Amino acid sequence: MNNTRKIVEKLLQENPDASNAEIARLAIDAGCSIHERGLRRMAASLKAGTSSVKKTIDSSKSSVAADNLKSETENADGSKELSYRGTTSIQSMEEAIDFFDIDTDVWEVTSWTANSWDAGAKTNYQVKLKLGRISSEYSVDAVKALKKEYKQAVTKVKTRKVKGVGTGVAVLSDFHIGAKVQDMMQTDDFSYDVVADRLQQAADQINRQGYKKVEVALLGDFIETFTGLNHMNSWQQLEYGGYGANVTIIAYEIIREFLSKVNNLSTVTVVSGNHDRVTVKNDVDSHGGVAQLLAYMLEKSGLDVDFSHSVVSRNIDGIRYLFTHNHLGLSKNDMVQTFWEYGEQGVYNVLLGGHYHSRRGKIQYKKIDNIHWDQANYRSISVAPIFTGNWYSESNGWSSTSGITILESNGDGRPNVFDFTLR
Repeated sequence: MNNTRKIVEKLLQENPDASNAEIARLAIDAGCSIHERGLRRMAASLKAGTSSVKKTIDSSKSSVAADNLKSETENADGSKELSYRGTTSIQSMEEAIDFFDIDTDVWEVTSWTANSWDAGAKTNYQVKLKLGRISSEYSVDAVKALKKEYKQAVTKVKTRKVKGVGTGVAVLSDFHIGAKVQDMMQTDDFSYDVVADRLQQAADQINRQGYKKVEVALLGDFIETFTGLNHMNSWQQLEYGGYGANVTIIAYEIIREFLSKVNNLSTVTVVSGNHDRVTVKNDVDSHGGVAQLLAYMLEKSGLDVDFSHSVVSRNIDGIRYLFTHNHLGLSKNDMVQTFWEYGEQGVYNVLLGGHYHSRRGKIQYKKIDNIHWDQANYRSISVAPIFTGNWYSESNGWSSTSGITILESNGDGRPNVFDFTLR
C-alpha cells in the first residue's frame, strides 16, 4: 500500500492537471494492483492532504467553498440524480465523476449538463447528472468473467490449404447476429440461419477466386444488441437468446464456422462497431467490448487476429488498407486528413468500412487549375452488409441487399474491387 501511495503521489506531482481517473489509469499502467476506484480515492485524498502534492496542484481544485451546494436524489426506479453549484471547477463528465466519487462499476451516466458563468472575480459552476444502475451482468468484473467463460467455448480452427494464386482481401461487415426480422415489406427476413447461410455463400465466393492467401476483415456490428436496449424497442426484434453472453457465444460459433471454410486463410482483422457495446449507452462503452471478446476468442482458436477498437491500418500486397466500422469521426472527416494520419505515403490507400448498410463509394481527385489531372492515390468504400435491416431501418427508408467485397492488387499497386451480392 505504501508503495502504491508513493507511485500515486509521484504521478500527481508529474501530472498536476490530471483528473483522479487519469491518475488512477496511470497508476494501473505503472503496476498498481488496487482497483481503479480505490486509486481515484487515493488521488483525491493526496490532493487534499499531502503537502508535497499541494505545492504543485492548485488547492482550489480540491477544496469546496462554504457556499457550494451539492445534492443527491434517489428515484423510485433505482436511478439517481446528482447536482452541484459552486466555485469548484467542473468542466467535463470525467471531472464530475471524480467530484461525486461515482463508482463506475455500479453506475453509468445516462445524461449530464455543465454550465459556468463569471460572477465578479470568481467563476461559478453548475453540474447535473443522471445515473442508472449497471446490471451486474454488464459490469467490468462480469466482462472479465465472461472471458473465462468464453474461453471454455473456444475450439480450434483447422485452416484449409489449397493451391492458389495471388492475395485476396475479403471484407464483411454488419452481421447483427441475434436480430430477428420477418414479414417486412422491403426488408429480407433475418435470423441465425440466414447469417450462417450468407456466410456459407461468402466462403464459397472467396474460394472460387482461387487465391493463394486470403486476408479477411470483419468490420464490426457483430451482434444486434448485448443489453436488448440499444434502442428502446430493440428487444422486440431479437432471436430467442439473442442478447447477453449467449448471443456473443453464438456469434463466435457462426463466425468461427465461416472462417474454417475459407481456403488459405491468413490474418483476420477485427474492428468494433457501435452495436458491439456491452452497455445501453454508447458513450459508456465506446470501445465495443463484444468485438474485443470475439477477437480474443478467435485468437484462442489458433487464428492470427489483428484487433482494434477504431481502425486497423495494414499494407497488403503493396496497397495500404484502412479497416474501420465508419461510425467514428475518422471516416467522416476530410479524407486527405484521414489518409495522412492513418495511411501510407507513396502507395495507394483504401479506407473500407460498413455501418451504413448500403454500398457507398468516394473517389478523391487531384485538382490543379480547375483541371482533373488524375485519380488521387486514395479511395473510401462503404461495403455491403450481411444484415440488410429491420423495422427501424425500413421505417427510415434505408434498405439494401446483402453482400461481400473482395479486393486484389492489379499488379501495379492499384486495387481491383469486386462486389458480390448474397441471397
